[in-house]
Amino acid sequence: MPQVVRYGLVLICLLGGFTQVWAETRTALVIGNSAYRDAPLKNPANDATDVAKLLRSLEFDVVLKTNATQEAMEDAIRDFGKALEKKGGVGLFFYAGHGVQSQGKNYLIPVDAQLEREKDLRYRAVNLGQLLDEMRFAKNGLNIAILDACRNNPLTRSFRSSERGLAPTTDAPKGLFLAYSTSPNEVAADGEGRNSPFTEQLKLALTKPGLPLELTFKEVVKGVKKVTQEKQVPWFNSSVSGDFYFKPATPAQAPVVTPTIGPSAVPGKAVDALAWTYVENSQDVRDFAAFQKQFPNSQYAFLAKIREQQLQRTSAPAAPVAEKYALTVQATPANAKIRILNIGPAYRDGIQLTPGDYHLEVSARGYEMQREWVSLGNIDLTHRIVLNKTSTSSRATQLGLEFVTIPAGSFMMGSDDGDNDEKPVRKVQVPSFKLMKYEVTQGQWQAVMGSNPSYFSSCGQNCPVENVSWNNVQQFIHKLNQQTGLTFRLPSEAEWEYAARAGTTTAFSFGDQITTEQANFKGNYTYNGSQKGVYLGKTVRVDSFQPNNWGLYNMHGNVSELTEDCWNYFNKDYINSRARSDGDCSLRVLRGGSWANEPRYLRSASRNSFFIGFRDYFAGFRLVQGL
Repeated sequence: MPQVVRYGLVLICLLGGFTQVWAETRTALVIGNSAYRDAPLKNPANDATDVAKLLRSLEFDVVLKTNATQEAMEDAIRDFGKALEKKGGVGLFFYAGHGVQSQGKNYLIPVDAQLEREKDLRYRAVNLGQLLDEMRFAKNGLNIAILDACRNNPLTRSFRSSERGLAPTTDAPKGLFLAYSTSPNEVAADGEGRNSPFTEQLKLALTKPGLPLELTFKEVVKGVKKVTQEKQVPWFNSSVSGDFYFKPATPAQAPVVTPTIGPSAVPGKAVDALAWTYVENSQDVRDFAAFQKQFPNSQYAFLAKIREQQLQRTSAPAAPVAEKYALTVQATPANAKIRILNIGPAYRDGIQLTPGDYHLEVSARGYEMQREWVSLGNIDLTHRIVLNKTSTSSRATQLGLEFVTIPAGSFMMGSDDGDNDEKPVRKVQVPSFKLMKYEVTQGQWQAVMGSNPSYFSSCGQNCPVENVSWNNVQQFIHKLNQQTGLTFRLPSEAEWEYAARAGTTTAFSFGDQITTEQANFKGNYTYNGSQKGVYLGKTVRVDSFQPNNWGLYNMHGNVSELTEDCWNYFNKDYINSRARSDGDCSLRVLRGGSWANEPRYLRSASRNSFFIGFRDYFAGFRLVQGL
């Protein structure tokens, strides 16, 4: 019987200035997946159960998941990140089960994953980057991630990629300790007993008192080499400058230490004295609370208590009282009517207002009404608005292209409660623009291009066109512009999110929950306490369901919608609504989720990437009219 092999990886990320972290809160998430339908494994659930038990004995607060689905894994990882952000201290993640790499990214495989094609990984597996980003953004003291993942993975035998196992991690936070359960590009045994050889030796090493991090893994290296007769040789590389102890030595075991963590370390200092040298100048109240917990009888405990109380009394100064400043709107044409929609007083030139955001409406006969938000600061403001004359195109009318004028304004783009590529939340200004009321249909595509590429062609001419690439869409836009004499383009992702929200700040434009009576998505998943619903498994007409507050249909679900933006992992560089071209332009941003996605991917802030040459039955688009 062929031996099942697994590939293990350990990542340890230091985030912050205080590196001597043995006295802090310890939080762990442990996952072990064995019960795969097509390629079951013997030991991962055992490995996870045993590691969880051991970590609890080492004072970790542990959440254990065995045989977890994609939804359960990703929810647990998000909750893990939130716990680290709230509690600080040490975080540890352990995973055992199948894992695979694709295009340089590593994925952990849930037990419910159905991987028919390599690109299914992006939607049906768990990207390791999600875990690393939770650690990066938590800003706690120390994070540890241990991955014992299958390398020869029969789940992926049909993939085009010839790469096996996990790829080297290139996007981890700085201060990285990297350790493999075997040498790079080699394989690790699953084991004939209850645990894999790597996990068995890891368990033994973690229980030895007084071993700093690197020595702990040197013990693992020696143990694994011995039990596998050097067929498997763990490997690690470290840029960590401090020492972390899974099981600190007691004073009786090690009354003095020789520290290696910085210029103030003095050989021969007692453990509590050494720890005090690293917390005495801290501005973080948690450091002093942690010191007292670890060293309650230390001569420095009283000083730590005083410093904790001083920091707790520190408060921010009161904000100054805002004064009023003048707002003047210069409109073209000059006879345009001006209103401020979010206050009671009627607009007049030079109206005195307190600093803040104001929603303007400007209208005139023969011109398109325009709404936009302006921000009044601590200075008088003159704001200019030029209305566009009403225009039509017979060809555009013939094609049934309907547009909604989206009011100008500003909104908070992204979500602090979502995935890390949605952070940080930031304010974005959006000028007024015209966005298609519906997704582009199969009938419209066929009228312009002469053929219908859609996988769900039987759905009908009024269903969204899909199975088109970003490059195909650019060809469609070029022909449409020629036929109508107008200018069309894809929306930027900022414009798309602004339109999808339609003035709301909730997860969806309908609220923080969504049902299959409101959108077309994978209804056998829930979100935020909502109920499961109907899963159609295909697209529906573009005029299905109710529109959002701005009259736009299917901004959530049906087909994921392509945007103009090149892919940037982080949202942070947005300063306006223009499409970005400074990222990876072989990938474009995909928004809104589809009939094949679980509901959390339908959120207004959810982001994904899509190769410009790929076509698939979940991706479609809608257009903006104008530059």
